[in-house]
Amino acid sequence: MIQKLYSPVFCKIYAQDDYYNGTLEPLSQTEAAGYAGEIKDLIKKIELPDEKERGLMKYYGEADTVSEKVKSLFIDVEVINSELWGITAIDITEPLNPREMALLKEYITGQMSDGFGESLEQREIKTEDGELYVSLWDYGDSFYIDTAQEFSDRHGISVKPA
Repeated sequence: MIQKLYSPVFCKIYAQDDYYNGTLEPLSQTEAAGYAGEIKDLIKKIELPDEKERGLMKYYGEADTVSEKVKSLFIDVEVINSELWGITAIDITEPLNPREMALLKEYITGQMSDGFGESLEQREIKTEDGELYVSLWDYGDSFYIDTAQEFSDRHGISVKPA
């Protein structure tokens, strides 16, 4: 059973004004949606061959019920209501209880801030508008991971659980 978790995506574009000078400008999620295809391509490109089966669950180091229930975990992006969102697709054998979901969200946060997410944000995407940098995590209160229900409640956007 596939379940999606939702989080913001933070994009910046480095537009070079001339040979020496440029500016790094944050993009809104609406502006970032225009680059969804390029971002998806980069995500696929940096996926390692040994992650094909379990995705990022390969690195989950605990022998607990989260590891037993979550068969795989893959991060992607998706355009919802003309805005770009981070998507974590988990394939689960049975629903996670609140404690297990909290542990999984903590693990995903680590992957987005340091593991997979750090690898992603260190690779620029060349566009006609400049170099695009993508981050799945941000300091402060703007980062979160929501279930479909939490996301719908937070944004008033109806999404299907998967």
